[in-house]
Amino acid sequence: MRRHFIINCLALSILILQSCYSFEPVTIQRKYVPGRIVKSGDESPDSAESTSRPYDKAAYRTKIIKFFARIRSSSPVSVINNRAVDLSVQERYNEAEILLKEVIAEDSKSAAGYNNLGVIYELQGNREEAFRMYTKACQLEPENAEFRENLMTFTDHREK
Repeated sequence: MRRHFIINCLALSILILQSCYSFEPVTIQRKYVPGRIVKSGDESPDSAESTSRPYDKAAYRTKIIKFFARIRSSSPVSVINNRAVDLSVQERYNEAEILLKEVIAEDSKSAAGYNNLGVIYELQGNREEAFRMYTKACQLEPENAEFRENLMTFTDHREK
């Protein structure tokens, strides 16, 4: 009986925690060449054919969905975070980055802030910082499915 009560309480706390967020999906399009990642600025037709490896001619594009997290609260940190998400949706990444750094400075346990900054860094091509931010968000909230999804889709496509 007691064990069922504890399990129910844990399940309820996970639902409550995840309901603190709403998620804004964003699509990232990448160009891949088997064996390596083609940088976003290196998408000319000649770039895939510039090497002597025959499989480099088989470049393909893929779309990956990432999730920005909006915080359902009226706290100052959530207002700043949600404004940063709004700017991100408008592709104003530099302004969003500044606000998200402020979120993390105000609340170092804001998993949403780390997650959102990770998405911004990934969109800007700063892969090392993106990985660091995604990892921190997952450490703070390991049960959050969207944060884990952002990290997993990132690590599936990391450079070798």
